Amino acid sequence: DASHVILKYTESETTRVVSASFSASSTQTVPLSSSLLSAVFSPFTPLKLTYLMPEGEGARAVTADPDNSKPTAAFQTPFSEFLIAWPEKNTLSLVTRPSGNVAGFLFTHNLQTRELSKLLGDILGLDVAWSKSGSRLLYSSYDPQTRLSRLFAYDPKTGKSQDLATSALASKCAFGFFNEAVVYCGIDPRPLPA
Repeated sequence: DASHVILKYTESETTRVVSASFSASSTQTVPLSSSLLSAVFSPFTPLKLTYLMPEGEGARAVTADPDNSKPTAAFQTPFSEFLIAWPEKNTLSLVTRPSGNVAGFLFTHNLQTRELSKLLGDILGLDVAWSKSGSRLLYSSYDPQTRLSRLFAYDPKTGKSQDLATSALASKCAFGFFNEAVVYCGIDPRPLPA
């Protein structure tokens, strides 16, 4: 609802991370650990914050109130380089950071059952965008031969992908506010090879 944000910035050569809340004409900030890897606010009420912290070779997910009070451990993962999203009320999304040289993976973590499920994997340059309802997903992959990204629609319920025959990064796309079947993207003007 645009009332909270996570800010990561450098001040006097020191990295700082804060959780900020906006109300009327005031802003309140709460410091978070500078080693925080990724964070997301829940799009549901009551508002919660989940973030990944490094732990050993992997990461630990922590869920807390927006002011970082009442922190509870959600789960641990042997990998630390995930970007976290909250597409559904009881589901967190974990995607590896995109790279054209390394295969990427997308997992979901059910907060109630604690089940980790792989949705997508072995995709170069994997980049994802969830719809607001969490029922639709766009992903892009990198093609090393054409050196372009290719955009796909993915149905998490059926596990089926549809090639949208366009070059775009999923993170540069947005689902329609009133109709999630409509997608708006900033696209590469170069045509895809046939």
